[in-house]
Amino acid sequence: MSDSAGPAAAPEAGDEIAHLRARLDKAERRLASAQRLARLGDWEVDLRSGLGWWSDELCAIYGVPPGRDDITSEEFLDIVHPEDRDVIRHLSEAALSRNAPCDARYRIVRPDNTERLIQCRAEVEFDSSGTPLKIFGTALDITEIGRLERALRDSERKYRAIFEQVPVGVALIGPDRRFLMSNPAWERMTGYTAAELANLSTHDITHPEDVAGSTRFFEQVMRGELERPVFEKRYLRKNGEVLWARVHAVVVRGADGQARYRLAIIEDISAEKGAERRRTDLQQQQRQALVQDVHHRIKNNLQGVAGLLERHAAATPALGPAIDDAVGRLNALAMMHGLHSELAGREVNLCNIVRGIVDTLQTLSPVPLEYRLPNGFIPVEVARDESVPVALILNELVSNAIKHVDAAVGRAAVTIEVKRAAASALVVVRNAPASLPRGFDLALDRHLGIGLRLAKSLLPAEGATLSLGEPVAAVVEAVLQLSPPVLKQPESA
Repeated sequence: MSDSAGPAAAPEAGDEIAHLRARLDKAERRLASAQRLARLGDWEVDLRSGLGWWSDELCAIYGVPPGRDDITSEEFLDIVHPEDRDVIRHLSEAALSRNAPCDARYRIVRPDNTERLIQCRAEVEFDSSGTPLKIFGTALDITEIGRLERALRDSERKYRAIFEQVPVGVALIGPDRRFLMSNPAWERMTGYTAAELANLSTHDITHPEDVAGSTRFFEQVMRGELERPVFEKRYLRKNGEVLWARVHAVVVRGADGQARYRLAIIEDISAEKGAERRRTDLQQQQRQALVQDVHHRIKNNLQGVAGLLERHAAATPALGPAIDDAVGRLNALAMMHGLHSELAGREVNLCNIVRGIVDTLQTLSPVPLEYRLPNGFIPVEVARDESVPVALILNELVSNAIKHVDAAVGRAAVTIEVKRAAASALVVVRNAPASLPRGFDLALDRHLGIGLRLAKSLLPAEGATLSLGEPVAAVVEAVLQLSPPVLKQPESA
């Protein structure tokens, strides 16, 4: 039996060895391919002989011929960058002392003088008595990773410098409106530290009157509805002072396109707003001075003319009735220009102003003046500081309409109508038959008489517009539109 089993077993064993050798070769090829693709090599050093072995991929990484199993520590250290050789020594010492895998990062200089960055992992094998036998590990070429890390660090340093040194405020705001990051300029502008701001929301430091508008603005920003997301608002500094700011908003979105954060770039425009307010105050003072001057001159001149006519009437009794009539008209007109003293300190109903002007000018008009007020009209009041300018403008518009209507036509008339339009009120003055001069342009001051020039100069900076045109043939229409702040905010109908 033994003779028959022996010869048969030998070929079977040989086949099994060949099969195992083929599998081993295949595994080694796969390992070599994997190492090549990963730029990962392995190595080991016999601590008794001091000689090392490197895999083919490690030889390729280090730029030396493959197949070496007699690498000395001196040869290896010659490849390591001089500044990093202490790293290798510390790696070996750590692996021997800790009896656990250790990691290190170092540079090598290949024979062609190119540098590579290596991530190394080492472990020590001990015998049963605790004597170290060999140190082995892996070496990964992370040169490209290192380059990307350096680029990232450089980029971070650059943007950190910009973030910290830029003279405008920069803040990263989370979905809950809290400040995630704040640069030093924003800290200086608000008076809060970055730590304090991290516990505050944008609403906490926004002026109460601007919270609603600010909320609407940022909701539109988050939805991407604004082409130019810029908003002016007021903040409250830590000491309670008001900070006027111009906010430029940018939405930071995630990979899924959803809004994650808001980046706010904030300019301090307090000085700009202060200068604007001073300019507005100065313009208001100049306009008020003009109103006072016009009122004073017209009233005094009218009263002076009336006085001269009264003296002339005394010297010429036959002209007394006609002169008395003219004096009455002049005094009525002078009373209208006395509105400033009569109305000082209180608002005036717009309809009363219009009616008083119509009643006064009716005695001077060669054509009928028709005053119209729609049914259900809710009266509006003119702010007390604007009552005299509005009265003077309306007087000039009605006087101008009377002056330029063709009184010879039997149906000639001037109509004055007051209308409501949302928060505004319109005073419409029409005269017919009449026409505008050829080339007339109110905006460019072309062919304007003294009356219209005066009316334009008296227009408030906000809350009043004037237009003049011919809606139909032979009809000239002047429209004065008034809205807050010239009008007190009207109650809803």
